Amino acid sequence: MEATLPRLVDVKELKTNLWKQAAASKIAPSFYFDPKVDAVMLLIVEKKTPKIVHYIDEHVALLYQPESKEIIGLRIENFQKSFLPKYAELQQNWKLSSTYPVRDFGDLIIRVRKQEGIVAKQISSLARPAAAKVGMDLAVFV
Repeated sequence: MEATLPRLVDVKELKTNLWKQAAASKIAPSFYFDPKVDAVMLLIVEKKTPKIVHYIDEHVALLYQPESKEIIGLRIENFQKSFLPKYAELQQNWKLSSTYPVRDFGDLIIRVRKQEGIVAKQISSLARPAAAKVGMDLAVFV
């Protein structure tokens, strides 16, 4: 028998105002990847901001502020192991291919910053159906 943990908050109580404003601003969220735990995190606030994780499927979790219940980020678990292999276009953008010449450290930084925005947009788009299944309309970064 599988144990289930009670939810601290019903997903219907979570708010998307900050997330929608950030997406509309056309500024990509901050992007973090932790290879030790194989997780990606997109945040529209500082990393040290207090947050609660609310899983909505096997990979996708919403990150929200405890006091306001505003969504401030996304977390994707098992990113390279099982999330990434499901999406060919995301896989292509996750790799720094040889099609873009990297001559020095400056080129690398430019390439990484550009790819962060592309990958953040794709991840927010891929998380949207999981959010819709729990009744949430999650804005996509463009």
